[in-house]
Amino acid sequence: MIKYGKLVTGCLLLFFILASCGEDRTAQNISLPSTPIISSYSSWAVVKISYLRIRAKPTADSEMLSSTGLGAVVRIVSQTEHKELQGQEKDYWYQIEDQGIRGWVFGAYLEFFSSKSEAENHAKELQ
Repeated sequence: MIKYGKLVTGCLLLFFILASCGEDRTAQNISLPSTPIISSYSSWAVVKISYLRIRAKPTADSEMLSSTGLGAVVRIVSQTEHKELQGQEKDYWYQIEDQGIRGWVFGAYLEFFSSKSEAENHAKELQ
C-alpha cells in the first residue's frame, strides 16, 4: 500500500514537471516611463537673487507654489537629470525645501554648500 502511494505521488510529480516544461514562456518586456529626476540627496544652497519662484514642477511655466529671496537657506532634495536653458543661463532644476514648502527652482539662482552651517554663514554675509 505504501509503495502504491509513492508510485502515484511520483507519477503525479513527473506529470506536473513535464506539463510545465511544454509551455513557451517568453519574458515580457516591461517599459517604464522616464523620469526627469536622476538623483536624490541632501545638501544646502543660498538664494542669490531677491525674488525666486518655487514651482510645482521643474519647468518655468509650472504653477508657482511660493517664493523666497536673497539669503534664504534652502535644503536641496533632488535635481533633474539634464540641464535646461532658461534665458541666458543653462542649469539643472533643483527640488528644494524652504520653510515647509517643497518645490522646484532653477539652479542658476542658487549657491551650493555641503553643510547647513556653511550656507547659513554665507547667507549672513548677504544680508
